[in-house]
Amino acid sequence: YPDENDEELIAIMKSDPRICPYLDMPIQHISNRILKRMHRKTSREQIETTLKLLQKHLPNVVVRTSLMVGFPGETEEEFEELIEFVKKGWIHHLGVFAYSREKDSHSDQLDGHISQELKEKRYEKLMQVQLENVRKQNQKLIGEKLEVMIEGYSEESSYLLRGRYYGQCPDVDGQVIINEFDLVDAFYQRYLVEITGVSDYDLIGKVLKKSS
Repeated sequence: YPDENDEELIAIMKSDPRICPYLDMPIQHISNRILKRMHRKTSREQIETTLKLLQKHLPNVVVRTSLMVGFPGETEEEFEELIEFVKKGWIHHLGVFAYSREKDSHSDQLDGHISQELKEKRYEKLMQVQLENVRKQNQKLIGEKLEVMIEGYSEESSYLLRGRYYGQCPDVDGQVIINEFDLVDAFYQRYLVEITGVSDYDLIGKVLKKSS
């Protein structure tokens, strides 16, 4: 959680190479009023302070989070506040959820419930903003050499392999598609891969050598 990522924890992550610089940090929203209605402990200011600390001390850190649109009472201005926050590029991987009523829950009793149509429109808009973020972030990785765990053949073709670098969580993030892999002699081994292109959420690369 954002309030638990203090400088002491970040220093430990920085000092110990066994710790993967990847954080799944639930945020849910960025509007202070909506955060209070959600009974969240943190404010926008605390969230942004944590993200700045991470970028300062762990420049290669990858952050995943989840955000909710359409929470009861969310105004158009508060939704746009969320859009502008995401546009800043703090978040590498993002899960977006449209609010769904759960009988007898705290939020079910709140006023200002939003139509399903509007929730879906906000969901689509936020996902599109994040896709543009991902494309920009992935473009920056072209030419980089990353250690990739090769996991097997691509679901799209047996002429391609798939793998992940440390910034890609299984099943929920993108993957690395390998189109040159003559040097691969076993799956579930680490290889040095040069990133040569992108395909929306996925990276494309070629194997250079087996990692030592």
